[in-house]
Amino acid sequence: MAQVEAQGDSTQLHYIVTDLTGTARELCSEEGEVCWRGEQELWGAHREERRPIPLRRYLGDAANEEVYCELRYQGQLFDAETGLYYNRHRYYDA
Repeated sequence: MAQVEAQGDSTQLHYIVTDLTGTARELCSEEGEVCWRGEQELWGAHREERRPIPLRRYLGDAANEEVYCELRYQGQLFDAETGLYYNRHRYYDA
């Protein structure tokens, strides 16, 4: 699985590393560097670690932004605006 972000003419490709249940645990750059790491607590509360992306000429301005993964447990997305987790047709808090 991969996460692709595009901003103007530049794109970022990060590979999603999952555990046995399909939960996203890390995002790795094309060079294999870990750019984001996340862990879920028992009831779904999320702890994460962000790392700035190293500057690469071909990415332009997008190279200085931090990488973020919205995936949580399999099938869940985190909505930063509301602070809730979207799980198919419902929103939950952790």
